[in-house]
Amino acid sequence: METNDHQIIRQLETQLAKQSAELCEANSKLKRISDELQRTIAEQRQISEALHESERKYRLLTENASDVVWRLDSEYRFTYISPADERLRGYKADEIIGRHVFEMFNEEGIAAVKKMAQQRLEAEQRGMQTDIITFEAEHRCKDGSWLWAEIRYSAERDANGKTIGFHGITREITERKRAEDETRRARAAAEEASKAKSQFLATISHEIRTPLNALVGFSTLASKATDPAKINQYLSILEQSSRALMDLVNDILDISKTDAGRLELEAMPINLRQLIASLEDQYHHLATQKMLAFRVTIDDSIPSWILGDPIRLRQILTNLLANALKFTASGEVSYTISRHDQGTDQFIRFEVQDTGIGIPESFLANIFSPFHQLDPSISRKFGGTGLGLAIVNSLVELMKGTITVKSTEGAGSCFVVDLPLQEADPLPEERFAAPITLPPSSMMVVEDNSFNRQLLGDILTSWGHRVSLTEDGQQALALAAQQPFDLILLDIRMPGIDGIEVARRIRLQEQKRSDAAVPIIAITADTDKATREACYAAGISAVLPKPVIPEQLAQAIGMQAEGVNNISSNQTFQLTAQALTGLNNNPERIHNYQHLLLTDIDTQLRCLRAALERGDRHELGRVAHTLKGLYGHLAYRAPVELAAWLHDHASTATVEELRTMVEQLPAIVAGDLKSLQEKTV
Repeated sequence: METNDHQIIRQLETQLAKQSAELCEANSKLKRISDELQRTIAEQRQISEALHESERKYRLLTENASDVVWRLDSEYRFTYISPADERLRGYKADEIIGRHVFEMFNEEGIAAVKKMAQQRLEAEQRGMQTDIITFEAEHRCKDGSWLWAEIRYSAERDANGKTIGFHGITREITERKRAEDETRRARAAAEEASKAKSQFLATISHEIRTPLNALVGFSTLASKATDPAKINQYLSILEQSSRALMDLVNDILDISKTDAGRLELEAMPINLRQLIASLEDQYHHLATQKMLAFRVTIDDSIPSWILGDPIRLRQILTNLLANALKFTASGEVSYTISRHDQGTDQFIRFEVQDTGIGIPESFLANIFSPFHQLDPSISRKFGGTGLGLAIVNSLVELMKGTITVKSTEGAGSCFVVDLPLQEADPLPEERFAAPITLPPSSMMVVEDNSFNRQLLGDILTSWGHRVSLTEDGQQALALAAQQPFDLILLDIRMPGIDGIEVARRIRLQEQKRSDAAVPIIAITADTDKATREACYAAGISAVLPKPVIPEQLAQAIGMQAEGVNNISSNQTFQLTAQALTGLNNNPERIHNYQHLLLTDIDTQLRCLRAALERGDRHELGRVAHTLKGLYGHLAYRAPVELAAWLHDHASTATVEELRTMVEQLPAIVAGDLKSLQEKTV
């Protein structure tokens, strides 16, 4: 019995030990599980904290980014949008969340989104995954305006690759699009300008060849003709062709001057009513030839005398009237002058209206642009280069005025020019109408160029004056200190002491000796405002442009005798017959002048080339100025303009540009000279 009890106890002890061991093992496992769970919890806490930190940084980044960051669900509705959208378009986030993306775009933007979505679906159906998609569209702003934006987005997918949403950014590109549009328009304008210039070159080539062909052909016929009537007919055609060619060259030179800002206006009294009457006489005859009615109306309130530039004003009106008559086959041309005051500002309105071919509305925007005509057929039918209205527009702008046009194709056009009105006192007619007498006087000519010096001296001597010739400023100052003169003719640009400094020193000596101021007339190829002001500041009495017309010279001398300064090249007068004779009837003297001129031109051309090779820009400019005056004696203006360009750009142009212009200056030969009987100093 006892034995059985011991066995039972041992079994129980064994079982208990086993269970205890199992319990210990279970406790150990439980501890390990607990430790693992604690580690997992700690890791999850770290992951959660990292996720929260990442989310915080992400929101911080998106909320402070200049670009708009957003998310959409699979139905293209917003689930998130960054605050940048409020700064960009004015919408708060709660005004956007839940809204469909299509509400943000115009029709073109919606079409772009649909196109991108369709391309994405087709790619996914082919088993392809699309990367980042980019497109541009206009976005609607809260205030109703629109802005351009670039959208970059990609799809969000689940573990199975199914699209569950989209995320992306929106960046404003309004300024970039504006710049692209401007570049596109500029490129189109440049292409249009290039096309217009090509057409212009073709037109100008035709316009130049037409009178040139007439000059070559009819000069040959005239040289062989014996019938006086035929000769006169040929000479008349030659004159018309020469004038047409000169008008064309003048237009080209005028448009180049306006482009370079070198066109200057004079301000002097204009007899406006006389100018209008002159134009009426000129164009009434042309209108009659075309069987057109020509009406001129001038308001009684228009003053007779105004202040302005008579040559340029006539150029404006002549251009408008000539165009009106040219493009009108039937009906009438009317020319109206009236007052058009605007508040306290006073204006004169010049209105030219016709019943001609009119101007298409599409062309009106370019009507005042150079090189533009309606189409090549217009040029072929009516002639012209397309420069006239561009020159008119530039002149009107220089005069602080405005020009407008209204036109109906097939019905006619109306051009309106408004110019500021400045009334002026009438010019004393007797001063310019009475014949000028030139009492003998003692005069000094200061001119470094031998041709100009000799010709000036001979002209003055032929008028009965006693003339002393000097070739530089030093000689002039020495001679002026030795003997008195009644008048001094002074070249401005001379080597050594220039004319302005000579005048300044003469005036200083007169003040020291308390002598009366001798009249000094400056002669210069530069008659711009700055040069004139510098001359007057130095005490010079009057300024005459080179080449000096003998009548102008006599007028200037006569006005100095009367105590009048500031001679204008536009003033008209009569000169006594005696004053005009003396040189014209001396062939030997004319031949000598030709020889002198050729020699001086050849010498100055060599100096010009030498200065270019030495790189002496100052000397190059000085010699170009001298050549400008010498070429002024010739019958054409091209060399004058080339020399003027060299003078103006000597210090700024590249060596290649200067060399090109120097090579274009022709070495004039005797056969190219116009008879000096009709030319000037």
